[in-house]
Amino acid sequence: HAQQASNYRKVLEKQLGHDYDQVSIHVPIMGAEDFSYYLQNIPGAFALIGIAEGTNNQAQYGLPCHSPNYVFNDRLLDLVMRTFVDIVSD
Repeated sequence: HAQQASNYRKVLEKQLGHDYDQVSIHVPIMGAEDFSYYLQNIPGAFALIGIAEGTNNQAQYGLPCHSPNYVFNDRLLDLVMRTFVDIVSD
């Protein structure tokens, strides 16, 4: 839904600054996600959260979650949680 996606982008700008890197991916993706069923009943937005911290190290950070070489970035947990709190606080 456009309004919820716009609200999410505003929260990202608040957390990361106006020049945050918003990465677009080609759609459709082959992911299987049940979240779309929620969106049929409740307005919302779906976003994929990356793991990079302003790095271009695609060898490490460009891997999908189910790759055996995927590296989870624990340093981003605080930022992601603050973002989620901001989303539900508005």
